[in-house]
Amino acid sequence: MQKRRKELPYHCIRLLRMLVLAAVGITGCARPWYENYGTDRTSAAVERVTARPSHVASEESRSERAASVRKIPAALHGAADVGSLSTSPVRAPDPRPLPSWAAALPLFEWYEIPGTELQRSDAWTGYPGSKGGSKRGILAFSGGAIKARGSELFIAGGGHTDYSGNEIFSIVLGSERPKWTRRINPSVAPPLPDRNVAYYDDGRPASRHTYWTLQFIEQRNLLFFFGAPALWARVGRTEDVLDAFDPSTNDYLPAGRLPGYPGIANYATGIAKDAEGNVYVHILRTGELVRWNQSSNTWTSFGMRGKYQYETPYAIDTRRGHMFRLSNGKVPAAYFDLAHGAAKVDVIVKGQAAEQAGGSGQLVYDSGADVFWFWKRGDSRLYRIHPETWEATVQPTSGVEPNNARVTSIHNTYGRFNYAPELSGLVFMRDEATNVYFIRTSR
Repeated sequence: MQKRRKELPYHCIRLLRMLVLAAVGITGCARPWYENYGTDRTSAAVERVTARPSHVASEESRSERAASVRKIPAALHGAADVGSLSTSPVRAPDPRPLPSWAAALPLFEWYEIPGTELQRSDAWTGYPGSKGGSKRGILAFSGGAIKARGSELFIAGGGHTDYSGNEIFSIVLGSERPKWTRRINPSVAPPLPDRNVAYYDDGRPASRHTYWTLQFIEQRNLLFFFGAPALWARVGRTEDVLDAFDPSTNDYLPAGRLPGYPGIANYATGIAKDAEGNVYVHILRTGELVRWNQSSNTWTSFGMRGKYQYETPYAIDTRRGHMFRLSNGKVPAAYFDLAHGAAKVDVIVKGQAAEQAGGSGQLVYDSGADVFWFWKRGDSRLYRIHPETWEATVQPTSGVEPNNARVTSIHNTYGRFNYAPELSGLVFMRDEATNVYFIRTSR
């Protein structure tokens, strides 16, 4: 009896067909990639990954590490439909020349960029705002994100009882005269409700505290919101949704087009982005570490990775593939080896500033200087942490240090302190009444 030939599942055939067409330059679909994920597909397939023991991982060579990454199955497996979404790496654009104001700066001199005070801009004064205490409430417990191309800082936030507006502002710091732009006007929000809703009547995301949830994904040219903590309401509850804003259309993506994940909307949870645009979230309630996979719009779970402490910043060393955090409260400093199932390795921070380098603030990785920078809340000193020896020192700086004192919740800045790779330095937006600051960290 002749054996019946096994047939490939339909979704495999569709994927193979897409790859063949892509190879000859035919996409076969003109729709945006996110339109292939309808509201019935928001429960994306979740891949489970087991960490390799850290002592094994540390003994492997770089080539073995690369091989072990390939052994981890792609989260694309099991996805409902990939449509026109390309899984090919996106070529990074050629770096732009520095604006003259940045090129003239010496290393490690703080510089107040003229004309960047948000409240004096037309973007701020040219509209009445939304419900809530005042427009400055958009900064309450809310951060920002950097689009590397053009060094564009995006800000959004508000939520709880602070502010109902879901407008978005941005400023291209890589220009000769940076100027704020209001990307979208606020939706018509309801009076302060007793309980929150994730979306307003026009279908756009409701105002929320953004903490570190704002992440700009270069590969998709979209500003993502990873979870909706402390939504506009008397009781600021959370919704585990994934939303995004498209700066090419100056509008939000339709609700439900992106898959959320249980627990991602916890307050001030640890979130970090790697060089490929994948985003890691260490969930506050459970300690589960998960990753949103940029190329397939799905989630991967790495299982439990220990307790997460409220307001502990994370950052990814893109050279070594380590996601690092400093100590905060009872949670020790550690890194997660992303090439080996995100195995957690505790580290001891040492050096002259070891005791001060920890707690709440913002942590970023500077790929130009190959160093972590820590901007501690309430402290205007710049802490430098070596990515291999874990030595912490205070970086000597010149110029007038920006004020980093916390007066109200709008001074919990999160991603409003960030690394801008095209400018080879750090940017800091304290509030709406202060110019944006910059400090150059490498040539």
